[in-house]
Amino acid sequence: AHPAPPDPAVDAVGSKYRQLYEDRINPFAAFAKRERLRRYQELNAAEKLMLSVSSLVLGSKRARMGLAVYVLCLHALTMAVLYGYSHVRTCDRTRAAMVP
Repeated sequence: AHPAPPDPAVDAVGSKYRQLYEDRINPFAAFAKRERLRRYQELNAAEKLMLSVSSLVLGSKRARMGLAVYVLCLHALTMAVLYGYSHVRTCDRTRAAMVP
């Protein structure tokens, strides 16, 4: 006369609804949610856009890696252009100084 073992599917559903119930009656969670919504509504359009983009980028590992690669490529391009520009200018001055 042992009780039947609990069904994992029923237990998962029960824990899901238990968590929802506890979240609903938690006054601190409700307060935090209201405050977050209030602060979001106080933002202007540019700030909302920046918040959305940063949440999108920071929320995904793939997006963070893409941003890092993009930034590194921009730095490499900038360094290559600056190096090439300085090398060409130096060669032009050297050549001009050598011409009689």
